[in-house]
Amino acid sequence: MTNTTLAWSAIKMRDDDEKAQADQQAELGYQYNERLDDIKALKKAAFQADAKIERQRVLIDEQQAMIEKEYKRFDAQQQTLKKVLDLLVSADKKKSRLLEIAKSLLEWVDAVPADTVLPAMPGMDRDWVDTVIETEGEKDGTEND
Repeated sequence: MTNTTLAWSAIKMRDDDEKAQADQQAELGYQYNERLDDIKALKKAAFQADAKIERQRVLIDEQQAMIEKEYKRFDAQQQTLKKVLDLLVSADKKKSRLLEIAKSLLEWVDAVPADTVLPAMPGMDRDWVDTVIETEGEKDGTEND
């Protein structure tokens, strides 16, 4: 082999090495770009997931506020119903007590001997009192004497 052939061989080897290095660098660049695209896609997916999570948090907060509002409304209704029930029970007790008083008064009047003259009570009607006592006693489920 001559010097020229050796020089050409060296140049060819150098060119082949440079081409191999260029091909290797191109492959590395391609792989780098693929990884960069993967990272960008992952960042985009993470951003979208974060946005979706934030929307879910907002919805949860809204639902929690709505539940608290409904609970307060329910609690207020429950308190109102309790007051109404207490009033009804109190009124029922008062009505029962008034019936007892009316019956006691009639018993007292009935216990007075027939020959005793009692003053007339203006607006007092014995039949009306008997009817009221009878009607209210039936509503209460109590018997009247």
